[in-house]
Amino acid sequence: MTFNYFDHELNNNDENELKIWKSVDNGTNWLERGGLVIPENNQIQLNAISSFSHWSAGTNKIITLPVELFLFEGKREDDLVKVEWVILSETNTKAYQLNLSYDGIHFDSLTTVTAENITNYEFNFHEIKNQIVYIELIEIEHSNQLNRLDTILIYPSIGNTPEAWIEGNRIITKNFTTGTVELYDTNGKLVQSNKMDLSRLPKACYFIYLRNEIGIYTFKIWKN
Repeated sequence: MTFNYFDHELNNNDENELKIWKSVDNGTNWLERGGLVIPENNQIQLNAISSFSHWSAGTNKIITLPVELFLFEGKREDDLVKVEWVILSETNTKAYQLNLSYDGIHFDSLTTVTAENITNYEFNFHEIKNQIVYIELIEIEHSNQLNRLDTILIYPSIGNTPEAWIEGNRIITKNFTTGTVELYDTNGKLVQSNKMDLSRLPKACYFIYLRNEIGIYTFKIWKN
């Protein structure tokens, strides 16, 4: 078995002391199984696996986190991603940092939420691309020590294909939060880019191209 991990998941543990741990009772009890750490690949290799189980990695060193996390979850609503986390206890917690990634490797710190010694926290991300998103929850102590608490995946909405049409003299789009909006004439000439106002254009047939990381979407329109 090859167990992969990220550097930001170490939480001050010595990478060379990592071991594979096994649980057969849904995480209540854990048994150390060892393993060979390959730090340059962020991997732990373990042989002679004979059954399905819950697996994790850690060291024998006990690190007590100032916060006890009960739940961290998120859901997508169109171009909005809502995240919520539930805390059972806070000790010396200054804030929570939310990091976002589209590949699970490179995270951008987008916001911090001040700790208020309450149970339920929530935050809304606006204009998030309709693709897989990784959101990481970090606890910030008053000493500015960072502790990674959890990472969740938000999957893209199924069936929310980008759309485009005209109303009056404006281009209207739906399910398209990031990317470029291009307008071409019937000769394939680019007329305008990222401009929604059509009032200065002559009456004619045009093609709207919506371009983003997922694909290109084309729509034929008539300006009257």
